[in-house]
Amino acid sequence: MNITNQVVILSAEREVNSIESNRQRTATLEGVLTDLNLLFNKAQGVFNGGTVEDNFVVLINNNEELESIKALAFNNFAQDAILYQDANQEASLIFKNGESKSVGVLQEVDSTDGLENYTLLKGKIYTTIPRT
Repeated sequence: MNITNQVVILSAEREVNSIESNRQRTATLEGVLTDLNLLFNKAQGVFNGGTVEDNFVVLINNNEELESIKALAFNNFAQDAILYQDANQEASLIFKNGESKSVGVLQEVDSTDGLENYTLLKGKIYTTIPRT
């Protein structure tokens, strides 16, 4: 999967849950993504300086798929936000209250040092960088 495509990055985990509960939630989300016939890769990531979580980088083809992912994240898995990169490679955080915040563009970097938000995908590190 090419991270420069239109993608959503999301997790089913919650920091307040036990390790086993988060494993189950992740397995459930993976099953739902598979049932929806969405292309995705498993990844790991950190959001707002929290702990490393299992997450998914999901290839999005249209607004209907984006809306399905948002519903899953917010209604089924009680997530606070998802990262969405649109077809113009503009990355935004979309929050459960419907608001969004532009965070630049997803870009590969060499290290996680000093990063509060990043995704580890297939041995590569991605974070958002403000557009210049």
